[in-house]
Amino acid sequence: MSSTNVVVDVIADGVADFLRRLCDCERKRGELGDRYALVSVADEVIRAANDGRSIDLGNVRVEVAKRLFRRIVTVRFMGRSMTVDEFLVEVSKARSALAWYENDCSSEAVLEPIYRTDDRPTIEYVRANYDAFKTICAGSIPDLAYPPDFPAYAKMGIEQGIRKYSP
Repeated sequence: MSSTNVVVDVIADGVADFLRRLCDCERKRGELGDRYALVSVADEVIRAANDGRSIDLGNVRVEVAKRLFRRIVTVRFMGRSMTVDEFLVEVSKARSALAWYENDCSSEAVLEPIYRTDDRPTIEYVRANYDAFKTICAGSIPDLAYPPDFPAYAKMGIEQGIRKYSP
């Protein structure tokens, strides 16, 4: 096996691992959509619950029922009724999941398999075309235009990595 083939294989493995991580993060982003919605309105909901006022924020509603010497505050989130304490637990879980996502799915974390290839042209090319590689996650093959002076071994490694990637 020639040294060029070894380098091409290393790049292909790095690209395939990069695509697995990228597509996994894209899928998880879709799953976290309702948590983004929850966290975005959490402060307003907590403020309304503390003030004892009813509000409707789309997916989240605060309902206040006044009784003789107290008030009962109910939070409705995605059709589910819960107490303020239960809502705070859900907000805490959502913030934790989003923090994990932001850490593990940052562009630098996703690009880590490419950095392991230790090949500067490949690293720069993948960083510059990061969004084009996201289309692979949706099942399409991006039109990757390589610069005229791009090394042939890097091009072969990237294309082999794309073929090697299996969702």
